[in-house]
Amino acid sequence: MMLIPVMVLSLAASVYYANKTYRTFQVLQIARSLDIPEAGNIRAWMTVDYIATSYDTSVMELSRKLGLPPDIDPGKTLRTLSEEAGIDPLTYVQQVQQALADINVARPPPLETEPVGWLEQFTEDILEALLLYGYPVLGIVLFLGALGLPVPAGPLMTVTGTLALQAEINWALACSLAVTTSVLGDLTGYAAGRLLSPHFLDRWGHWVGYTKKTRQRLERLYENWGGLTLILTRSLVAYIGAIASILAGAGRYRLDLFLTYSVIGRLLWTASYFGLGYAVGSDFEIASGFLGYLSLLLISITVTFGSGTLLFRLRHAPDRTSPHG
Repeated sequence: MMLIPVMVLSLAASVYYANKTYRTFQVLQIARSLDIPEAGNIRAWMTVDYIATSYDTSVMELSRKLGLPPDIDPGKTLRTLSEEAGIDPLTYVQQVQQALADINVARPPPLETEPVGWLEQFTEDILEALLLYGYPVLGIVLFLGALGLPVPAGPLMTVTGTLALQAEINWALACSLAVTTSVLGDLTGYAAGRLLSPHFLDRWGHWVGYTKKTRQRLERLYENWGGLTLILTRSLVAYIGAIASILAGAGRYRLDLFLTYSVIGRLLWTASYFGLGYAVGSDFEIASGFLGYLSLLLISITVTFGSGTLLFRLRHAPDRTSPHG
């Protein structure tokens, strides 16, 4: 059965990308602690010459700070130098970051801002409201987002993580509030599906993205994946979470199972966006390597969980060929 090798490979990929994600996160954190966030881009494959050129210093100065001989080959990579020194490549990268901080390399000039459209302006207004009013704005926006309204829930949660990094907001309270209000929004959608008629939903549901095409797509997901659909529509594909909640209510899905899956999905969603903001702050371009590994990690975890769930369902499915099945 193909599901077993798929699950094994995706599990191995999850372990690999988890390690890569953690190591790049460490590089980002060290760069930030040294007040030289642009050094968060340094990787072990880079050469001494490449780093000196990129950070506007000389090979001689960088070599001196690293304790390298004056006649060092500037084409050597940090990985090679770490092997010669007998230390871990990550530790050597951190030594290079410290050397650049000691040299006090020049910071790049700030980018000029460009005019933004109404959607970008709307997002900025909400983020500004978060800075001014704090937790109430966070709770209201995430509740509305769970209902399917077009609000910047993801960016807001990411900024919340950044604020927690700067100790301007309590991370435990913010995350608890995020999960609670999002689940309340899910339960509201579930109740709407149970109480409102199909005709009403077909006529007015488009305001929250409830269309015939989306409904049919989610119905197929429910048939194939069951409860996993609820977890996915609250985490990786949260933009259709409201429609999934309505369909669950309309289909009389068990409330206790719906609530359980909703909490799991919202915990994953909150951890992802909040963790993203906490990890990279406002330096998204600098943290491109971390974001890439994090994306691959989430994908591999999803494939592992999905294939494992499907394998379990197939193994425990009733035998349809049996006269008693």
